[in-house]
Amino acid sequence: MLSELHDYKLLAYNPRLLAFYSGWLGQKAHALAYLAVLQDRHELWTTAADEVDRLVLILHEAAKAKHLNLSGETRMALGELIGRFGDGGWWTSSEGIEERAAHRGERREHEDYPDEQLDSSGTPFQPRLALEHNVVYHVASIPIRALDAALMKSAGALSSLDVSRLGVLLAGFCYRTTPRLDVGFVNSVLKDLAAHDLTDLQAENDFRRAVGLSELAADRQPRSITDPTPMPVPSLPAGDQGTAHGGRRLLDRSFGSLGEHHDLILGCVFRRFGVAVPPCESDAARHSELPRLKQSLQERLNAQTAGEAVAGKMAPGEADRPMKNFTGQTEFWSKEAIAYLGLDRLGLARPDMALQRLIKKGALHPTKISGRLVFKREDLDRVREKGDQVRRRGRPRKDRE
Repeated sequence: MLSELHDYKLLAYNPRLLAFYSGWLGQKAHALAYLAVLQDRHELWTTAADEVDRLVLILHEAAKAKHLNLSGETRMALGELIGRFGDGGWWTSSEGIEERAAHRGERREHEDYPDEQLDSSGTPFQPRLALEHNVVYHVASIPIRALDAALMKSAGALSSLDVSRLGVLLAGFCYRTTPRLDVGFVNSVLKDLAAHDLTDLQAENDFRRAVGLSELAADRQPRSITDPTPMPVPSLPAGDQGTAHGGRRLLDRSFGSLGEHHDLILGCVFRRFGVAVPPCESDAARHSELPRLKQSLQERLNAQTAGEAVAGKMAPGEADRPMKNFTGQTEFWSKEAIAYLGLDRLGLARPDMALQRLIKKGALHPTKISGRLVFKREDLDRVREKGDQVRRRGRPRKDRE
């Protein structure tokens, strides 16, 4: 028997809670999509797409509640996001197929060292949705940038971008590839949430108790200091060598997986607003209004794109392609570089060969990331302005008088 559908209307009536949960869903979808591409697992991509659907659904509820204006750039960003994660979107595109093939090759090369690839690169966890301009995502860059843009537009419309970023950080407790999470980072996120008046102290202590962290008093000091009543010592199963919940020993300074504590982690924030925690698995597909909503968003996107073509802003036939927006982008994959330079609009049988000729002539100097070429914007802009002319060494030649 199917469980009852979750009611997202109460969440939509709380703009800050909505912004927080949007960030949480964005991080979850990002982490799932990241793993799906790295490991070529379609079921993870489908789960990420389900979370994107849930994000679109709650933003629609907020629009109905008059807390969010889903028009203009925000509506267009959501339309592009749906197209990237929907059926026939990025996953089945030539770009998606080629990227997964490249990662398969890398896995074969490094199959003896699988854990060494899960490097946090100096960040508390990875992958992390930045919700910032000019960020380059090295895995599934096109759909993840669409996710980032849609969240930034909606959170900006709610005037709660920082709150949305906190949702990303809290979701990182559960949705990450980094194998361990530092206790200090966990405490800092909970502290920042409390500073924004986004946590319920009792709910936070329920989570802290479950994972073996010190509980807090009302002044956010450890209860062992402010409360004369001693805290109970966690009971350990027979044969356990001091391991608490959360995949860590009692004196360890890091956590393993926290996914099993999903409800307790979200409850820290949702109980502050008196709203029930949404289910872990997305139920968006069971909401009858979702197909109509997605169709409406994509029709508006297609109409806008077609209108630009009619107005002469795009070349003939370009309206049938996904909308490209390179504003603020500083690094480009090969296919993006081809589109940015306009090589795909010259009627060439192989625009990729034209790009290779520019590289061989020295007009472009790409670098390799994950076996794929990445081009700097300044190089592409120079080619757009001056063609394939290559600067030679020495002094610039003076024109004769």
